[in-house]
Amino acid sequence: MNNSIRRDRSAMNSKERVHKALNRVPVDRVPVFMWFHPDTAALLAKYLGIAPHQVDEAMGNDVRQVWVGNNYAMEGIVHEHDGETHSDAWGITWVRAVIAKYGIMAANKGGKAKTLTQTLALIMFSMGLQFLPNPVQVVAWVLMWAALILTVVTGADYLRHAWNIRRKGRSGQVG
Repeated sequence: MNNSIRRDRSAMNSKERVHKALNRVPVDRVPVFMWFHPDTAALLAKYLGIAPHQVDEAMGNDVRQVWVGNNYAMEGIVHEHDGETHSDAWGITWVRAVIAKYGIMAANKGGKAKTLTQTLALIMFSMGLQFLPNPVQVVAWVLMWAALILTVVTGADYLRHAWNIRRKGRSGQVG
């Protein structure tokens, strides 16, 4: 294959295809989602004779994603020693890896409540609010706002807790 990526000019682009499919409007083909481990993307790029950032388009991938989380293995990030860190595509340096050498930071009930609230809100929003009865729409919005508030509050608590663990660890205090 040459270095240019062919596209049928009469076909929809990925954004049009996904938006129309989500709105239940006919599309030229079913939207495709593929995720490639960075090593796999590099091998495909080499095989296809294209740059790694062109693999999604060459393979017909319609959905682009950026990981927001510390799923190291999925992104091909390997931490060989305790305390190593990395920054993700959003510029976030993952704190738990930084404080691991000072102490353990267990998940708390606030974080679990935040995750549950976010999940319920997203499920309700993904069902299409305009098709839901008004009382259900109100519940969906209340859950979304609660999830936002819990995200800010539990995020601040997480940072405060991480700071305390690090401070105690540096001063030699235990527990």
